[in-house]
Amino acid sequence: MESSRKIAGAAFVCVLFIGCAAAQSRNDPTEAAIRGAQKAYRAGQLIDAKIRLDKASELISAAAAQKLQGFLPAATEGWTVEDGDPATGPAEMTATRSYARNGKRVTISISGDVRVLAELAFTVLDAAEAKEAGARIVKIKGSSGVVTGDGQIQILVANRFLVIAEGDAPEDVKTAFLERIDVKGLSRL
Repeated sequence: MESSRKIAGAAFVCVLFIGCAAAQSRNDPTEAAIRGAQKAYRAGQLIDAKIRLDKASELISAAAAQKLQGFLPAATEGWTVEDGDPATGPAEMTATRSYARNGKRVTISISGDVRVLAELAFTVLDAAEAKEAGARIVKIKGSSGVVTGDGQIQILVANRFLVIAEGDAPEDVKTAFLERIDVKGLSRL
C-alpha cells in the first residue's frame, strides 16, 4: 500500500512537471512565433509565415544579445561602468559596456553581426591586407585580431563573434579589458 502511494505520488509529480514544461513552452513567445509560422506555412500563407519567422528571429537575437552582455568584463577598482542597450536585428546581436576612470574611457562591445564578421575575417587572416589598411595583427587570449590605426582593437572569437575595444585609454588598458573576457565560454555560446 505504501509503495503504491509512492508510485502514485511520483507519477503525479512527473505529470505535473511535464505539464508545467509544456505550458511554459506554449507561453514562450519565440516558440509561439515559430509554431505560428509553421502553421501559416503549411496553410500556404507564406507572407504571414515570413512575418512570424522574422519575429522569432528578433526574439532570438534579443535573447542572444542578453547572453552576450554577460560576457562583458565587470569594472575593476577605480573604473565606473555603464551598460549600453543591447542592439538587435535580423543579422545583429551586440552587447556594449563602457568604462571610465580619470577622464579616460574604454568601450567594449561583443557582436554576433555576421555581415561585419565576414569582412573582418579576411583582414585578420591576411597580414598584408591588414598592413595595407594601416592595422597590425595581434593575438589576445588565443583569438586573432587587429589594432587599427586609430587604436581600436578588434578580435575575432570562434569565427562567430567580433569583440571591439575602443576609446581614448591606452592600448594596454584596452587589452587588459579584453583579456578579462571569458573567450572559451563565449566560443561555446
